[in-house]
Amino acid sequence: MSTPYHDVAALRAECEAAHIVHLVAAARAAGLRFRNGPTKADLIARLTNYPAMLSGTVAALRRIQRMDQTPKQPAPMPDWINDDDDAPVLPTPTLTPPVQPSTVPMDSSEYAKRQWAREEILAAEGRSTKRVDALQANVTGLAGEVKALQELRPVVFVLPNKPDPIKVDGLVHAQFSDLLIALSQGEHCMLVGGAGSGKTYASEQAAIILGRRYFKQPPASYTFEILGNMDSQGRYVRTATRDAIEFGGLICYDEADASSPDALLALNAVLDNSKFVAFPDGLIEKHPDFVAMVCTNTDGSGATMQYAGRQRQDGSTLDRVVMYHWEIDPRIETMMAAGNTEWLAVVRAVRKYVTNHDIQDVIATARATQKGSRLLHGGMDRAKVLERLLKRGALREAWTEVCTLPVVSNFLRG
Repeated sequence: MSTPYHDVAALRAECEAAHIVHLVAAARAAGLRFRNGPTKADLIARLTNYPAMLSGTVAALRRIQRMDQTPKQPAPMPDWINDDDDAPVLPTPTLTPPVQPSTVPMDSSEYAKRQWAREEILAAEGRSTKRVDALQANVTGLAGEVKALQELRPVVFVLPNKPDPIKVDGLVHAQFSDLLIALSQGEHCMLVGGAGSGKTYASEQAAIILGRRYFKQPPASYTFEILGNMDSQGRYVRTATRDAIEFGGLICYDEADASSPDALLALNAVLDNSKFVAFPDGLIEKHPDFVAMVCTNTDGSGATMQYAGRQRQDGSTLDRVVMYHWEIDPRIETMMAAGNTEWLAVVRAVRKYVTNHDIQDVIATARATQKGSRLLHGGMDRAKVLERLLKRGALREAWTEVCTLPVVSNFLRG
């Protein structure tokens, strides 16, 4: 007797009365997909959500039950037992047409809401996230190693008047290549930058790379400190400028804006395009390898709140040089920190804070980065390092604000 398709209660009753083994096989034959080991109640609840599949399950269940109740036919006797007996006639098996899968679209939303499904999804997402994080960490680590190797890689400079490329080990300033081109062409240069930005060091590097003797001229108050003078015995007193012009080389006029304007006027004859310079003992021809670098903290316009002892420079002197604004190179400062990233972060945070708030009494230079790293490595107390290198002449209010910066507070707490 057939049961109407819509009589869900009757179909459920047949499923409940069936053996679990038969019910499992019938449900699979009807197209239901599930994991092994379900309970009968679970299967019936699932089938109830899909009436067409429930009907197909019951139909398959009836076929299975009929086959299970059909009496078994005795096996035919082998023909070799009695050749005189007629061979038994076996019943023709009836083939049951296969159950066609339901064409009703299956709604898997309820299936996905099962607890075990949620747990598997979360576990899979967790495993994927961990793998992605591990891969990302590996990529980040490799990128850091590549960057470190690139920074250690020798820097190669190709100059027009040098037959072979010039290799320099270690880091150089970001603008150093442009500076080297200008110097190699005989152009005198002026580096303008704050204290500790590496101006003097760049002049030393340039002299080494260009293969020239290095001279250094400190700030001068009088002209004779640059051009020399005749002593009481009538003998000429030489200067670094005279040696560089006569014998060739690179001369660095360090802290030039601390010199008096009258003294620096003597540089006009040194830095111009003429072939001779008038010294107290006569005209001296400029050597072909002579070149000058003028290093200043200001751009020639005079004293500032931070550099109060600087002088305004003559426009004719400034017109004779190629000017570079030489700021702190972050890569070089990182190298100067010697791996002490905490102290490096403190110096940079203080520098940014005092710049944004126009605090002139605190100077957080790259020198502070280098000196602080050395002192901390030697075992000096953190608070002492901070105060002795960054406080300087800061007012109490300004220094209190600096010490409350999160990076500084964390550094002091260790």
